[in-house]
Amino acid sequence: MMTPQQWHQGFITTNGREPTMEEYQSALRNGEFQKSTAPDHVQTPADTQQPIAPPQSASAIGQETRPSQFTAPQPPQPQQFPPSPSTPYMAAPQQNTAYQQPYQYSQQPLTPPGGPATQPTQKASFNVTAAINRLAGGEGAVDINLKDTFSNVFKKHSRKEAERIFIGGTTFTTPREGDIAATWPRPWLFSRILVFFIATYVLLYFLQSVNEIVPSYVGLIFIGALAVPFSTLIFFFECNAPRNISFWSVLQMLFIGGVLSLIATMFLDRFTAAVSVGWFLPLMTGIVEELAKLAALAVFVKILKPRYILNGLLIGGAIGAGFAVFETAGYGFDQLTNVKAIVQNSNCTPQMTLDEIIQTCGFPAMNSILILRGWMSIGGHVAWAAITGAALLIAMNGDKLQTRHFLDRRFLSLFWIPIVLHTAWDLGLIPQLRYNAVINSNLYRLILIVLAWTVLFVIINSGLQQISRLQTIPGNTAQPQQ
Repeated sequence: MMTPQQWHQGFITTNGREPTMEEYQSALRNGEFQKSTAPDHVQTPADTQQPIAPPQSASAIGQETRPSQFTAPQPPQPQQFPPSPSTPYMAAPQQNTAYQQPYQYSQQPLTPPGGPATQPTQKASFNVTAAINRLAGGEGAVDINLKDTFSNVFKKHSRKEAERIFIGGTTFTTPREGDIAATWPRPWLFSRILVFFIATYVLLYFLQSVNEIVPSYVGLIFIGALAVPFSTLIFFFECNAPRNISFWSVLQMLFIGGVLSLIATMFLDRFTAAVSVGWFLPLMTGIVEELAKLAALAVFVKILKPRYILNGLLIGGAIGAGFAVFETAGYGFDQLTNVKAIVQNSNCTPQMTLDEIIQTCGFPAMNSILILRGWMSIGGHVAWAAITGAALLIAMNGDKLQTRHFLDRRFLSLFWIPIVLHTAWDLGLIPQLRYNAVINSNLYRLILIVLAWTVLFVIINSGLQQISRLQTIPGNTAQPQQ
């Protein structure tokens, strides 16, 4: 009497296909082979930690399976051949649900260069990253290695390397999903952009100091407001590992998205003016402005149809950068032309001409506010909106944007972070705290910046995990953005 293996091979040779469970049981009942004889090529649980499965024949090679779904060690079970229909080997294609949930979050965070992402430590900072990582869909603490992240900043780079970054995201340069680099990013171009803006600002400042011409004021306001937000946006552009959003799209989001968020803020302010007073002022300011940026962000998410967490980080960062640029430019102009406040300065008198007042008192006040708001913007609107964008993409989970995503627990569990950070940032607006030394200190703002970027680095880690996870799933391909 033949063995199950011989019967199996003979069936394939005769019929040109794999036998079904019904055909196997029918042959067993008819006594065509002996059930108790286990085929010699079937591995038992005692020999291996992998689940029992027969070798694939020539007709079965190339069939898609999902190995990661069946990796847990199994207790010893009586041998049977073929395996039960519940396994991918015998399941019909319409019954295999292995690919219906391609965005299930991995339980192991990605390992960034310089150290493992998860460290068994009791340090408070790592406990914070673990809590944030759970909100972002990951598990365990994230080791944020700033030295390694910024290691390329101090290296020499060619013009071709910079051009290669700027041409990313087009239909000709967007990589396939399997070719996306899921390693921890080492951005560097943003630092060159920042140096470029600083040099331009210094030259304009020198020109204004020696010549006192109006165009220099305009240039200083524009460059001073743009320098740090735009450089931070380039950082997110470099961290967007999928390279599926073009620089042209980034510029659209920066300027059009920034204006749209300001328009949304104007309308929302009218509905909340009655409660935006006293102790509620900073809270309502945070809620209104973050909702306004979310509205502009949703517009571009609808247009670009992103699918990656890092895409949300970039889109949100672009909207936030535009908001910060226009807001800071407005504050700079106000400081330059606020004659009533200027004449209160001991260096200015009402007898001076308007040009003399602006140059003597308005120009220094404008320069001071541009520098102050400039360096602080790294942890302001740009960072807050980037967190919101990533939270929305986490909630979307690869789907097209729908209303339910704004009420999704995963989105809401992260969206409160920028609102809280924004509220804490604006506590000085409360009349009773307007002159509080702690609330208005640079150290206080620096702590809020560190908190915001801790969240951002954990989200970047989650975004890289998502890419690594999707690359193991057959059939998932990246679609270039126009």
